[in-house]
Amino acid sequence: MDEAVIFDMDGLMLDTKLTWRQAEIELLKDLGKEYDIKIAKRYQGMRVSGVVEVMIREYHLPINQEDGEKLLTDKLVQSYDNPALELLPGCERLVKDLSNSNQFKLAIASSSPKVVIETMTRHFNLSQLFDLLVSGEEVKNGKPAPDVYLKTSDELGIESRNCVVLEDAPNGATAGKKANMKVIAVVNKVFFKPEEFEGIANLIVESLEDLDPTKIASFLE
Repeated sequence: MDEAVIFDMDGLMLDTKLTWRQAEIELLKDLGKEYDIKIAKRYQGMRVSGVVEVMIREYHLPINQEDGEKLLTDKLVQSYDNPALELLPGCERLVKDLSNSNQFKLAIASSSPKVVIETMTRHFNLSQLFDLLVSGEEVKNGKPAPDVYLKTSDELGIESRNCVVLEDAPNGATAGKKANMKVIAVVNKVFFKPEEFEGIANLIVESLEDLDPTKIASFLE
């Protein structure tokens, strides 16, 4: 296989209201603050270090960067114990269809810590379907820089122009475009509008249910 499909995770594969958002709400509550969606929009798609940096600055949190990153990571891992947590519509079917097609290598390239990505794939029994899991913490620059996607294509041994990125946030879509990959934006409409992806994504859809191996392969012909 000389082509790859690379998934973002949070907001694309599962609803961040029950992972990131809940972890952020609990962290802020512990520190006597209230969650503000306007502030949250500023760090969507960023890795933990970037999220914590914005939160400390905007909420005036009485913690340092290192402690904030540890606290948020711990709460993210704990969020996967929530029995209500589900993959977004079409996600499991698409991952399995792509895997069964034997056309692509599959990877997750997420801003989440590696331990969180591993926890997610184990929780939903997807670990065996992905060839590679890469965290934004493993590279110098987080999204919207292309580092995490370039590292992913390099480790997969596949040229970036032969990779399709699935993203739900403009920061991530920009990262994929900068990496010279084809970008499909899946708009969840909670934080972003379709027009915010114009000029960045090659295709904009409303759900993973709108995608299948044939449609994705057409971008690489």
